[in-house]
Amino acid sequence: MSGIAAQISKDRDRAQGVGSHHDPVKYLNQDFNELRAQLLASGKLFEDEKFPTSSSSLGETNEIIVWKRPSEITKDPQFIVGAATREDIKQGRVGNCWFLCSLASLTMNETFLTLVLPLDQSFQDNYAGIFHFRFFRFGEWVDIVVDDRLPTVNNALYYMTSETVTEFWSPLLEKAYAKANGSYRSLKGGFEEEALVDFTAGFCETFVLNEQDETFFQKIKDSLRSNLLITCTTPVSYNNTTVKLIRYRNPWGFSEWNGAWSDKYVQIPSNIYFTEIGEQKSSGLHC
Repeated sequence: MSGIAAQISKDRDRAQGVGSHHDPVKYLNQDFNELRAQLLASGKLFEDEKFPTSSSSLGETNEIIVWKRPSEITKDPQFIVGAATREDIKQGRVGNCWFLCSLASLTMNETFLTLVLPLDQSFQDNYAGIFHFRFFRFGEWVDIVVDDRLPTVNNALYYMTSETVTEFWSPLLEKAYAKANGSYRSLKGGFEEEALVDFTAGFCETFVLNEQDETFFQKIKDSLRSNLLITCTTPVSYNNTTVKLIRYRNPWGFSEWNGAWSDKYVQIPSNIYFTEIGEQKSSGLHC
């Protein structure tokens, strides 16, 4: 099909609703429902040839990677345990904290989370080794399927993990995002606003902290009241007079800050006061 004909076809599909969240584009022409039905009928598990278990799908590593399905890693794997929360997001061996912190923010809003994370899948009902996720890419919603073979080293997940060892929605979603971008390697380094747009189809506004006036904290409060998603990538600068602090979560999630103003910090100067921004549910897009 020529470029002009392809564009006409794409415009026609959009006019009919294709590319909306209710009718997302099938990424690489892979239809989740059709593929799963075929697999269930054949008794086979999905092996995604379009995102193979090879070095081309990985990042830079000298480790010996073994691709395993969750049932080979733990007994009784679950797609979601309880609910999808920020505790389910722990960084692995790729530098994609920009993606992780945006995903953690997304979990605070169930409405937007279900746009990305379809709930019609599990390891118990109609399991066929195939899962799917949705992202907003280049002006349209796209549905991306993956098999559940995940990179491991010594029987442990090499990339993203959940705090709950039997839960696998987050590493599978990361795999789908890696597939959409070509490989896990392509997720190394990025901007929060890119992931937030992909998760919501919204728009992003960025504030540089050292350029803000005293209305900045009011902007944050107003954003939270409007149920917007908020992330940050720089620490709040301060001087020796009055300091306002924002509590935020490190997407690495491995340890707790123990320096000034932490739980272990005993002597707080009398001229310091706190403005605590609570971890409220949010919906929308802001960073």
